[in-house]
Amino acid sequence: MRLPVPQSALLLGLTLPVLAGPSKSSGDSKSSGDTILNSRELSMVSPELPSPAEQKAMDTAQSTAQALGADLKSRLQATLKAEGPAAALSVCSLEAQPITQKASAPEGVRVGRASLRTRNPKNTPPDWVGAWLTEHGERKVTGLSPSKSLGQDPEGRPVGRVLAPIGGPGPGLLCPGPKQSLLPEVQALLAKRYPEDQATGYALGDLRGVIWAESRVE
Repeated sequence: MRLPVPQSALLLGLTLPVLAGPSKSSGDSKSSGDTILNSRELSMVSPELPSPAEQKAMDTAQSTAQALGADLKSRLQATLKAEGPAAALSVCSLEAQPITQKASAPEGVRVGRASLRTRNPKNTPPDWVGAWLTEHGERKVTGLSPSKSLGQDPEGRPVGRVLAPIGGPGPGLLCPGPKQSLLPEVQALLAKRYPEDQATGYALGDLRGVIWAESRVE
């Protein structure tokens, strides 16, 4: 059964879903206003029960996506509070990729963020994520929920996967919102760092992309 999209923390207008680790119990546990989704609440794409090794791979993918979202959230919120939106955008351009690479460090694990509206070309998604984005297109995030599945990596080896939509409510759009509503310093930095930027023009509740991860089945 698919569940409603979780309410998530605002990060420069980008809300990252929080995926609780597989050891968390179900219930109404919340942290910093985020709805916590445990592994049993993630939609399983395949109707077949996974093997223990496949389940472990999906759990690893889930915890990896959670770690990436938490690290980005922590760094962005701290910078936004201490130095303002322009400095937080610098975190996105200078630190997001190293943070993502750190989360992908274990062998057989990949994780990232992706959108139909590209800001950083390094966030180009793998084919299965691109197919999901193309299928759902430009729409509201309502009705979409995190999911887990099984597939193959580029070398044909089996992997467990997790994908969670980015979107939901928030008090404002400081970075991905309409260009005319962006702060002047944010507009200037976007033009400097991302001259081919496409990731603006979103409204509250729009699907703005996904956070995804996959882990090899061992």
